[in-house]
Amino acid sequence: MNSVAEIMDRFEAALELERDLGIWVVECDRTLLAAQAPRSAAPATVGRPAAPKPRSAAKASQAPVLPQPLPPIAQPVAPPLAPRKPVAPNPAAPGEYDFVFLHDGPLSPRGAEIISKSLEKLGKAPESAPLITDGPIPKTKIAIVMGIKALKKWFPGVNAGPGQWLHMDSGGEAAVTFSPEKIVRFKEMTPALNDMKRGLWNTFKSAMQRTRR
Repeated sequence: MNSVAEIMDRFEAALELERDLGIWVVECDRTLLAAQAPRSAAPATVGRPAAPKPRSAAKASQAPVLPQPLPPIAQPVAPPLAPRKPVAPNPAAPGEYDFVFLHDGPLSPRGAEIISKSLEKLGKAPESAPLITDGPIPKTKIAIVMGIKALKKWFPGVNAGPGQWLHMDSGGEAAVTFSPEKIVRFKEMTPALNDMKRGLWNTFKSAMQRTRR
């Protein structure tokens, strides 16, 4: 093995050659070199328990646990309403109905056709769900109030909109919806007309379902 002095001599010679060739301009100062004692071996730790790590360090070494997303909750889907066979009024209890239609006046042929087709889809006979335009409200489980004018006529002083339900003094319920006469005024299909038709039909279905409770 070459000594440190020999290595430094060769290093300085190489630097001098590179200075002559114009490659490096570096000087070497041997006074900066100082001898160091060899490092002693690390003390043996046999038989000594390892010092416990601080809790903060242990926590830092652990990967953070991220919250797992909850599985999506399946929304219940109501089964389609099956049509029922038309049922005539019970002759033993005249004037008692599952539901009746309340309007401020007679319906036009087109308005009456909307009611007739809706009853057919619901499986109800027209006689079992009559249209009432005058006189007292017959005893019924559900009264379908069709239009704002009908609401003012049958329930004066009550403010309600389509889709809302009211409690009647007789113990039954009343559902407010759109008037068929307002629907037949439209000459062409529009989003507003679709909303009214959907709202009217949903009210009819809700009334039918409540009569089955």
